[in-house]
Amino acid sequence: MKLKNTYMKEHKNLFDLYVRRVCAAYVISEQEMFSRTKNNDVTEARQMLFLLCYGRPMRVSKITQFVNDRGLSFHHTAVLYSIDRGMEKLIDNEDFREVVKRCSKSNLILHDRKKNLT
Repeated sequence: MKLKNTYMKEHKNLFDLYVRRVCAAYVISEQEMFSRTKNNDVTEARQMLFLLCYGRPMRVSKITQFVNDRGLSFHHTAVLYSIDRGMEKLIDNEDFREVVKRCSKSNLILHDRKKNLT
C-alpha cells in the first residue's frame, strides 16, 4: 500500500509541476487553467498539460482525477480528445513543440495512443 501512495504522490507532484510550467508558458493563472473557458490559449494549455502528463506516462484516469480535484469536471473522454489534439499540434506546430520541450525538461515517452488501442 505504501508503494501505491508513493507512486500517487509522485504523479500528483509531477502534475502540479506541469500545471505551473504550462501556466507560466501561456501566461495564464491556475484558476484559468481549471475554468470552463473555451479561450484558445487556455484550451491549448490544457491540451499541453494533458499531453505532458500522458507522455510521462501517466494514466488518463489519474489525469482526469487530478483535473477533477482542481475543480474542473472533466470526463476521461475529454482528456483523451485533448491528448489527441495535442499530439496533432506536436506534429504540425513547431512553436507548440518547443513549448512542450521547455515545459517537460525531460524526454517524454511520446507514443501514438491509437496504435496502443489496436
